[in-house]
Amino acid sequence: MFVVPITDNEAEYVTKNLQGKFSAGYDKIPEYVVIQCTRLIRGPSMHIYNISIKSGIFLEKFKIVRVKPLYIKKEVLIM
Repeated sequence: MFVVPITDNEAEYVTKNLQGKFSAGYDKIPEYVVIQCTRLIRGPSMHIYNISIKSGIFLEKFKIVRVKPLYIKKEVLIM
């Protein structure tokens, strides 16, 4: 697997596309707080990610995923 370090433009694109929700993720930080702090945290966050990619050592917090099943209502066709 080959992963390229993220650039400032990519980080800016991701943060601009956040919706500003009040709900929090696994880290308990709501999106709107991340949006407000983007200028302060983008550089250090990119540095941590890029060091992890280069070294191949990833923080345990980067490995955690929350999976939520979505209910999809199926329509029944009666003939």
